[in-house]
Amino acid sequence: MVGLGRRPVWCGVRGDGRAAGAPVGAATLTALVVSGQLICSVMLDQFGWIGFELHPTGMGRIAGSVLLLSGTLLIWRFLSTSWAR
Repeated sequence: MVGLGRRPVWCGVRGDGRAAGAPVGAATLTALVVSGQLICSVMLDQFGWIGFELHPTGMGRIAGSVLLLSGTLLIWRFLSTSWAR
């Protein structure tokens, strides 16, 4: 499970402002973190991992996750310096 050179795949977002090896801005990094937290919370609720009460994933939660990921993509596309160059 090694990708991105010698880094494991799970090292996608690092603390130095890079995501998957490409530099990102503060807005993109924040959007990635919030999107990851939302998707993780939906999965925790769906499967009841680590003792959480089960809450089925409905269309509203799926739509919210998709919209948040779409917004993250738009932020990355229009605010990131890596796309401008």
